[in-house]
Amino acid sequence: MNALRKDAFKSPFYHVAIIVLLALGLVSLPIDMLFNLFILDAHKAKLLGGITLRIVLSVFAVIAIKKYGFIKPFTSHDGIKAFLMVMPALVIAINNFPFSAIINDKVIFDCDAISVVLYVLYCISVGFFEELIYCGLVFPLCLYVCRHKKYSAVFAVAVSSAIFALSHIINLFSGMSVGATLLQIGYSFLIGAMCSISKCVTRNIFTAITLHAIYDIGGLLLGGIGIASGNQWDTFTIVFTAIIGVITAIYMIILAFKVGHDEVGELYFTEEQSECGD
Repeated sequence: MNALRKDAFKSPFYHVAIIVLLALGLVSLPIDMLFNLFILDAHKAKLLGGITLRIVLSVFAVIAIKKYGFIKPFTSHDGIKAFLMVMPALVIAINNFPFSAIINDKVIFDCDAISVVLYVLYCISVGFFEELIYCGLVFPLCLYVCRHKKYSAVFAVAVSSAIFALSHIINLFSGMSVGATLLQIGYSFLIGAMCSISKCVTRNIFTAITLHAIYDIGGLLLGGIGIASGNQWDTFTIVFTAIIGVITAIYMIILAFKVGHDEVGELYFTEEQSECGD
């Protein structure tokens, strides 16, 4: 066991704090200002800046994951059956697209093809980077805290998702209202938990990355970096989202409790750790 992994095993929350604070600080760098010097379109500059920054940070995140020895979920998987088990999570991600509003012309796309491509790449880069941090690093460190408990995976999902959700408090400093921030914290916890559970079931981090990216592509269309304008919420969308949201939440909770400690633990624990407990 290398020194970094051994220290993380003894003081996991100390490592979590450093990783999260570093991630939040670095991802907030105003790199889009650099692109503004060469690109007149502020929207494209913001997208390019966000993509570039997250690609660079993702490289360092992968290096950190490798240093910790948490690399197995990149190459492991539990077969097609496991991926089929998390299909309800994919439905939630796809439902985040404002289909009803688009059909009824309540959402209008007002951008060019380049903006569309940059927007999609931006959302993919966000999903990739955030899952590397919270699913690839924070989750296993939380798993270390309760490694001897029966439902250690459930604990790790809950705590890592809570940390991911609370990290959105930083949006208050960018001008977002308190109400909107609290709402974002709430659904971020649910999406974070959904992605973590899906990763545990399929034993592959790319499941979480894919779900996160799809969810963001649909959900950020009308945001500050979005490529459309209008109102995505109508009665049908609200009712349908609430129904499938509740059903899927119950299903994912049941799924989480069915995930065994051994199945998840073998992704992150060495034989020495499993046997000696330290």
